[in-house]
Amino acid sequence: MAKIGISNAIYAVEKSLTRTNTEISKNMSRLATGKENANAGDTATISAIANTLALDIIASKAALRSVGIMRGYLSTAISNLDAITNLMLRLQELAVLGANSSNSSAESDSIDLEAEAIADEVWRMAVDANYKNKGIFELAPRSEYLSLGGRDQEYAVSFGTVDITNLYNPITETLVINPSDGLSDTNIMTSEIESFQNQINTVRVELSSHYAALEHAENQITDLRIQYELSLDSIEQINFTNETAILARNQILQNAATAMLVQANNAQMGLIRLIE
Repeated sequence: MAKIGISNAIYAVEKSLTRTNTEISKNMSRLATGKENANAGDTATISAIANTLALDIIASKAALRSVGIMRGYLSTAISNLDAITNLMLRLQELAVLGANSSNSSAESDSIDLEAEAIADEVWRMAVDANYKNKGIFELAPRSEYLSLGGRDQEYAVSFGTVDITNLYNPITETLVINPSDGLSDTNIMTSEIESFQNQINTVRVELSSHYAALEHAENQITDLRIQYELSLDSIEQINFTNETAILARNQILQNAATAMLVQANNAQMGLIRLIE
């Protein structure tokens, strides 16, 4: 298209059109990729912030898995204690039944055998209880640690011991006191059963409180992870609504500038025809 005597105004229009074309190209690129195109001067800062947020996201995801594993550990321990409690209920019943002097010898022997079998199972559940091949109950209080995402965000799970040795002899695999040994011995056995059950109750409360605390921590970590992801998206991802509005504005400016150049060139062509 011929251009004769282009004025400063027309030059400014051409410059504006070139800049608008460049902006439209960037708009289309951002809309196509969904990524924010930062200026060269902002790239380092944005990358540093984005990388930190990415680390936080990874750490929070790992923390959620860690919390899930620990909750499984605690849940297994609580289930074992509940099962032991049910066995202790039956053992308490046998202790009372064994104190009945009208029992025959065969009945007393049966009560003793069942009581020892129950005590043996209680010992097995207390000593051999494990989660993913990791022992749960020991003869000393336990303390387990887990990270909730780093930056000194840690949690300690501690609980007492479960000791049945006053009631059960693990060497001979027999009860220290049999239910049918007499009323006075049965009273001692009942007292030991109650003492052991108190241990179970204490440990169960400790485990349940940790489980509830980890549920709360899991909710907090989940909220943090969502916030981290939203923050990272706000840095890396474009705002489609805003980007579309900017694209429409730039297209309007492009059409207006193009129309002005066409009119200017038409005016020059008219001048040429007059001269001819």
